[in-house]
Amino acid sequence: MSRYQPDVLVLEDLSAKGARRRKRARREIGSIERRALKRGVRVERVSRLGVRDTFAPGKSKYEVAARLAEIFPMLARRMPRKRNTWRPEDARMSVFDAVGFARVFEERIGK
Repeated sequence: MSRYQPDVLVLEDLSAKGARRRKRARREIGSIERRALKRGVRVERVSRLGVRDTFAPGKSKYEVAARLAEIFPMLARRMPRKRNTWRPEDARMSVFDAVGFARVFEERIGK
């Protein structure tokens, strides 16, 4: 926050239906939110379901990422292979999560 000095910080809405985060992740997100508010940065929340319903209604997280890669071609080279259920999620998916949250927020405020 010191380096980029954002006006708004968009975080996952953990109170939304379907939000499933471990206790540690909830604490970290809460800590980030408190730090942002202390610095005067506006905090907005977007649900994962809101992202999915905006870009690939009823589809998987992978399909949401694929749709975002179509909208933002510069992300296409970061697109991981489709995940098998027994494999952990590829770390690159966090980029697609962030872009999805930001894009839904942007649509919400009408930019």
